[in-house]
Amino acid sequence: MTLHGNVLTSDEAGELAAIQQRLELFEDAGNGPSPSVGNFLFHASEDVRTLLGFHSSLAARVAELTSENSALRDEIKDATRVCDKCKARSSDMIVDDVCLFCYGKQQSQRVAELEETNAGLRYEMTTTDHNVCQCLGHALNYPRYADDQANFPGATDADGVCVGEHVAETIAIEAVEEIERLRTELALRQNAQPDFDVLVAKYGEPEQTSSKYHEADYKWPNGLTWHVQREGESYARVNGSNALWTYDAIENALAAMKEAAK
Repeated sequence: MTLHGNVLTSDEAGELAAIQQRLELFEDAGNGPSPSVGNFLFHASEDVRTLLGFHSSLAARVAELTSENSALRDEIKDATRVCDKCKARSSDMIVDDVCLFCYGKQQSQRVAELEETNAGLRYEMTTTDHNVCQCLGHALNYPRYADDQANFPGATDADGVCVGEHVAETIAIEAVEEIERLRTELALRQNAQPDFDVLVAKYGEPEQTSSKYHEADYKWPNGLTWHVQREGESYARVNGSNALWTYDAIENALAAMKEAAK
């Protein structure tokens, strides 16, 4: 029987050697009659119990060494893993069997892709902002570059309008305010009695005619007439219609007359 010193302590090894010597004497005694056979049997039973204790100790150490061996194998495996990208052996694997160097390259490429995407989105955002400003600027009657050749020589309709420091959000706020103003004005016009000066501003100067029924009569080429009664009250007509007392009524009558003339 051979046991390595790194498994048993020196005291254990000495005690085991003594047991082995006694067992050899017991084997020699078993080959012939001897008065010391009983002593050998007594000592042999003690030695067997001692050997069983050694066996338990050795079993525990074997289990410990097996665990250490498994851990060492895992460490060796990790230290010799092959990177899927560069095929180099490395212990610095990050994710999916990719080494630290290749992972860094992947992340650098990802950053470059994100920066390119970001640049494209910024361009789209700037283009959209410009288009919104131009669309609302036209609707709000901002000055055209083409109308100011002194400061913008060679400017054309394609250059659009000058909105100053506006961005999409600020000019949209102005557009909302203008829409609300127009809504208010429209509501007033729908319920207000027409004004002669407003009609002149909208349809141009009318021709003045005479009438025995009115103090003054005015006529526009589109068929609209304005009558000033002697009592001072005025009203509009379109193509001889009844009195029209609102701007909406005038617009509707003019549209109907134009449609009927088609």
